[in-house]
Order: sequence, then C-alpha cells, then structure tokens
Amino acid sequence: ESPEEFISTVNKTDIENKLFVEKEKRSLFLSEVLDDDNWHSYENRIYRKDGSIITIEISFRSVKDQHGTVKYLEGFVKDITERKKAEEILLMEKMLAFALSESSDLKETLNICLNVAIRISRMDSGGIYLIDDDSGDMELEVHFGLSDDFITTASYYKADSPSVQLVMEGQPIYTPYKNMNIPLPEARLKEDIRAIAIIPITYHGKVIASLNVASHTLDKIPEQNKKALETISSQISGAIVRSKAEKALFESEKRYRELVDNSLLAIFENSLNGEILYANEAMTKITGHSFDDLKDINIIQFYENSFDRENFIENIIKFNSLSQKELKAVSKTGETYDLIINAHLTSNNTISGIIMDISERKRN
Repeated sequence: ESPEEFISTVNKTDIENKLFVEKEKRSLFLSEVLDDDNWHSYENRIYRKDGSIITIEISFRSVKDQHGTVKYLEGFVKDITERKKAEEILLMEKMLAFALSESSDLKETLNICLNVAIRISRMDSGGIYLIDDDSGDMELEVHFGLSDDFITTASYYKADSPSVQLVMEGQPIYTPYKNMNIPLPEARLKEDIRAIAIIPITYHGKVIASLNVASHTLDKIPEQNKKALETISSQISGAIVRSKAEKALFESEKRYRELVDNSLLAIFENSLNGEILYANEAMTKITGHSFDDLKDINIIQFYENSFDRENFIENIIKFNSLSQKELKAVSKTGETYDLIINAHLTSNNTISGIIMDISERKRN
C-alpha cells in the first residue's frame, strides 16, 4: 500500500496488539527510548497486510521540547527478513555439521539431516531414500510428517521405475506435487501434498540417495532455501559414505576375526613380560587351558626351559621378528611338545605371532 494508506491505517489501528507479533518487546523498547535522547535499535516481527510475518529492525529516538517533554518519536524501519533467514540457515548448517560429527548410527544421522532439511526449507514433511549399490532399487530409510497410507505406496521403488529414473538424472527438482511427470497412485494424491523438492544425493558423480521434502500448505520453496537444501545434500552424502565405509570395515574385521579364531594354527598376542593379550581357539587346544585360564597365566610357564624365553625376547627385540623358531613347551597336563613360532614385535611393543604344533612330525 502507499505511504498515505499506511499512515491512515496505522492511525486507526491498535499498533501494539494488531501489528507486532512480540508485543512485550515493543513495550520494553519504548520505555528505553523515552528515557533519553539516544538512538535505540531492536528487532521484532510484524504482520503485513496480507497476514504474512516479516522481521524488522527498528531504530528510534525520542524528540523532546525545552522542558524535556517528549514531543514525538523519529526513526526508521528496515526489513531484515531475508538476513534473518540466512543467519538461521547458516546456524542450522553449523549445528548439522556438529551433530553429524557426533553421530555414528546411519539411521540417526539421516533423521538429523531430514529434520534440519524440513526446518530450513519451511516444509512440513519428507524422507530420505537410499539407493542399493547392487540392485539400484530405492528404499525409504527415514521419513517424517507423512501418512501411513502414503508411506505404504512410496517406501520402495524398483530400479527401472519412473521415480528412480527421475532421481538418477541427478538434478534437483522443485515443483508442485501434481505436476511431477510420474504416475501418482490414489493414496499419494489423497495426501494432498502441494509442493515437493527432490534432491539427488551424489558421491563422485554417482547418485547414492535422495532427499525429498514436501509441504501440505506451501505452493513453492523459496529460492534461498533451495541452496540450503543442496548444501545439506552434500553433508548427507558424506555421512552415508562414511557410514558405509565403517560398516564395510566392521564386516571386514569381523570376517578376519572369525578366520583367526577358527584357524588351525594357534594365533596369539602377548606383552614382553609374558601377559597373554589374545589367543584363538587353536591356542587353547595346544596349551590345554581355557580362554579364561589364559587371561591369568604368564606365557613364560609354557616354556620347558626358561632360557629359551629369555633368548626369544632378546632376539625379537633385536631383529623385530623371528621366523621358524623351534621351541619346546609344556601343556597343562605336563606333556612336552614341539612348536614352531613365527612372531614379530608390533608398534605397541607387544609380540604377535603364529604357533604350529610339530610334535607328531618330530615323533615320526
């Protein structure tokens, strides 16, 4: 509206109750302004004529007559809505980065990302899909603000479906929901989604997931919020890749541990002073002691001749490793047996190695 219309409207309006969102802030500000002649500034939110809310920065001072009586207030108002949005987005991005650094569970991480994406975009619902590395199918991993009927029809897509093909093009999509160029089942149309954003999440040019946010009330996503969503998608990409790498490492270590535990060769780790730090099942069979027993036993007592242990320690410290070293050992029952040991000194100053029982071969 024109300045004249604004002045006329304001003069007929209960400003404090009808114009300002945070009424108490205005009252406090006025008391400060009326106290002296200095300029004062503060921020508040106001209702526009169309009912929308904007954030403003108000700077005022009181003008007084010669007797110190306030004649009027003068000042200016600046619309800082976009600046406040930018500050909020930046703050949420920082909070997201911190939260991701603290989280190790993929589902928890994705829920954090989705929550921030919905807040930043001013949407009210959404989900994150993961692309299966082998099949190329797309499955909904986390979601918020959507009905059960909608989730039932939108939780899984085959690789050759239009929805997956749309994501695999790798380009962000911002559109009214009904304008999407894919078939929409009745359950999804009943959800009454008005606007949707589909952000493919890529890693080294390959689409690995999709961030989808939607609104049941807004018709479009503000331009500034689109950039924030695309920034978040890159953070989600890093979180997914890190989680998959950690899972692969865990599986690799698990397979290695199973291989070690089930090896026919005795595998061990002990300290230089003889404390047993690790032993596999084959080690228990050779010594005749259980795992629990071995925790409380010094490896020195297995040597038939204590001098052999002294010689062993001296040489492994000197050469860092020993190969095909033959030793005589004593089992729990007092039986003597012949061993070949291959061992090395680790960076932690422990001895790690493999033992083979050659008693049978020696007897033959």
